[in-house]
Amino acid sequence: MNRFLRKTADRAARDLTRGFEITQDGSPWASQLFVALDHHRERRHHMAEQVYQQVLVSDPDHRDALYLYALLKLLYQDFSVATDMLRRLTMAHPGFARGWASYGAALSGLGHSEESIIAFQRALEIEPTYADAHYNLGQLHKQLKEWDNAVLCYRRAAGYDPTHAQAYNEMSECYYELGDYEDAMSACHSALLIDKHLVPAYNNLGRALAALGQTKNAEETFRTAIKLNPGFADAYSNLGKTFLALGRPAQALEACIQATQLNDDLAVAHCTRGESLRQLGRLDEAMQSCQRAIHVDPESVDAMNGLGLVYLDSSLIQEAVNAFRKANDTRKGHREAASNVVEGLKCLTGATPAEVKEAAENWAKQFAFSEFGPMAKPVGVQRVGFLLGNLEHSREGVVLDALLSAWDRSICEVFVYVNHAGDGPISQRISRVATEVRHIVGFDDVTVTAIIQGDRIDALVDMQGHSESGRLGVFVNHAAPIQLSWWGGMGTSGLGSMSGILADRNLIPECEIDAYTEQVWYLPRLPLAYLRPEAEAPLGPPPSQAGEAFTFGCFTSAKKINKQVVAAWSEILRQVPGSRLVLKNRSLASGSLRRQYLGWFRNENIDADRIVFLQTQNPQAHFAAFNQIDIALDPFPCAGAQTTLDGLWMGVPTVTLVSPGFHGRTGHAILSAIGRGEWAVPTIDQYVDLAIKMAKSPDDLVKWRRSLRDEVVLSEVGDAKSLFQVFIAALNAH
Repeated sequence: MNRFLRKTADRAARDLTRGFEITQDGSPWASQLFVALDHHRERRHHMAEQVYQQVLVSDPDHRDALYLYALLKLLYQDFSVATDMLRRLTMAHPGFARGWASYGAALSGLGHSEESIIAFQRALEIEPTYADAHYNLGQLHKQLKEWDNAVLCYRRAAGYDPTHAQAYNEMSECYYELGDYEDAMSACHSALLIDKHLVPAYNNLGRALAALGQTKNAEETFRTAIKLNPGFADAYSNLGKTFLALGRPAQALEACIQATQLNDDLAVAHCTRGESLRQLGRLDEAMQSCQRAIHVDPESVDAMNGLGLVYLDSSLIQEAVNAFRKANDTRKGHREAASNVVEGLKCLTGATPAEVKEAAENWAKQFAFSEFGPMAKPVGVQRVGFLLGNLEHSREGVVLDALLSAWDRSICEVFVYVNHAGDGPISQRISRVATEVRHIVGFDDVTVTAIIQGDRIDALVDMQGHSESGRLGVFVNHAAPIQLSWWGGMGTSGLGSMSGILADRNLIPECEIDAYTEQVWYLPRLPLAYLRPEAEAPLGPPPSQAGEAFTFGCFTSAKKINKQVVAAWSEILRQVPGSRLVLKNRSLASGSLRRQYLGWFRNENIDADRIVFLQTQNPQAHFAAFNQIDIALDPFPCAGAQTTLDGLWMGVPTVTLVSPGFHGRTGHAILSAIGRGEWAVPTIDQYVDLAIKMAKSPDDLVKWRRSLRDEVVLSEVGDAKSLFQVFIAALNAH
């Protein structure tokens, strides 16, 4: 067997022998070529090859044998050999349109675009209605990312050959790249009406469905593609992305493992695999997957951005910011990477609110362009919309749940726009309260803008900002007359299209107003409420009063922990002999992160046996873990919020450092709101001293354990009705 036949054939390729007939010119080889053509079409390629070689030995320029043999070479992507053969064919038979079209395809495979176009044009001069010449010319335009020109060529191919399923399928890919997802679906349906077994068409249909927010239908479509061809790596990869959108990272990982086993050079599968592993807290493997994606495709900005997210979860903040900036610089227009620069700077020691604002404004300079203009403000606010990412297991979902628990339907209607396909108890509660809950995952910003404007929203509240699942492009489009930032974004959006940002003077003191592009809408109370958690644990005594070592703890995400924080914690541990520190977050499933933290503490002369690692588990286990600590230590410069509230609910006092910026003041604002502002201090030395002082007050620890929950309930933090009233008053006053 010829060596090239041991390569993998392109099984999705168009059968270029369709419509071809052996020349009846009295050739002594005609009968053998008829048999060889049957072998060729039935994929018995080695048998067909033997005949073609025999004919060409006797007649080197035999048109049919030379053409068919070259098609085999094209099928196995042996473009160099195919080009030589087809050059010989077109010289010997210059009026053979099929030869010129195939010659163009071979040249295109070698990257010789200009010569390829000339060959295709020559084929169409000879036979203007030759569908495959139009199709191959479309393939060239697609390779050059000239999507509109490619669509035009595919349309001509399908027009001259209505059975050309591949033309419709390739057309769908171009429509997808153009953002015309409905046209992409239509083209896929046309392809599948012609050939119901065309696997790439199912794959493209799934991509279009996912882009239109029909995530569950997309999952079923990718499964169909896999059922028809269990070896189709792209379908597994896209199924993995769909599982991520559905909030099922374990299944996403399984699908991507299948994809990379089938095709280890599929960069997008390695990217999705890395994100799945990151969400599962397996950072070591996630980093390897992202690095593999970059090795396969050094220009993959998604891989660079993914690597940055892994660095962020690994407490390597500067490395994360560098990766995000590299992704954004490599391909201008990577919105997520540019937003992640903003988020990374919030956690970076030494970064100022002015630098965070500058990064947010840089995002706006790149992406804040819209054909939509601002709308006239309403006389009164009748419809309020909230836009956020995942409702479940997020601070935004908990905050919105609390606000809507006090919502008065007689005052206004509520629409919630969720950029996530997952579901859970908070989603179900909000669905029962809100006028409408709309899932916008997969929809582009223009479509989401149209949906919101169709709902006639008077005031639209952004709860995500530049954080994961954010959709600031909708606010760029002026989706509503009044547009506000609230809590979840924890900082400026950088957009001039925002009407304001909700805060109190503890979150944004007047001396920091210049760090926000928005007008600060000051509320007379903390813009946050906290409901009794659905899953909680009984209150236990402080561990130090139950015969255990005195225990400090921090349950915030890993990105908020840095060497400066570890140095402060180490000093506290030194000053409280026999004490220990419990760290808990999702990322601690990573052995490398645990070793990194232990290394940081070792450099501060703190033994490893004084550090305890826990991983985030189910909500009930999360609350029960607070019974294992005496005092919570807030990180800095990015403070905790949800974990601070959860800890207070479980009777655990928190020591926090007041740092610049919204993100650095959340702990201070929460503690001030419940009447415990003395636990928020302005310097690291005071932070250390306060923690030591509190550790030496066992009677106070017992008292706080019993009283803090009531203090939360009786404070403005526990008063969702008051928050609703001041929120509505603010909307109608501006």
